[in-house]
Amino acid sequence: MYYAGIDFESAKEYKTLEGAKKAADKNGLNVYDEDAAQIYPEPVADPEEDQQQEEQAAAADEAVQEQEGDQQQEQAEVKEEDVKGTIRRVFDGKLRLRREPSFDDSAICGVTAFDTKKAVKKFTTPDGVLYQTADGYFVSGRPGDVEFIPE
Repeated sequence: MYYAGIDFESAKEYKTLEGAKKAADKNGLNVYDEDAAQIYPEPVADPEEDQQQEEQAAAADEAVQEQEGDQQQEQAEVKEEDVKGTIRRVFDGKLRLRREPSFDDSAICGVTAFDTKKAVKKFTTPDGVLYQTADGYFVSGRPGDVEFIPE
């Protein structure tokens, strides 16, 4: 179906595109498809609208680049160091286990209530310290959570 009118809401229905175009030409109307998109006459681009769209696209690109830069900077700021020792839980409760050295919620894979665990690496991130345990998981190294005891 096709629709001829000043706008889609007030348009009259036509079975064929030719019939809708004929009515549009005769009465100075537009033709719309079933999705309310103008198909005849072809919409003329508004230079001011085009400029706004270009500016929005440029701003979106800049935001993506900035976010990627922040992620790269955050990754660059993570310092890894080998350690030999034990971490003792001082927090009165369960601590979150993480798959990677990040305090981001997406890294959480469980909880633990260990007394002591062997630590093999220490990661210093912008958000704090994390220890990698001998079983491959990461645990908060914040002073209120654990205490590191060197061998």
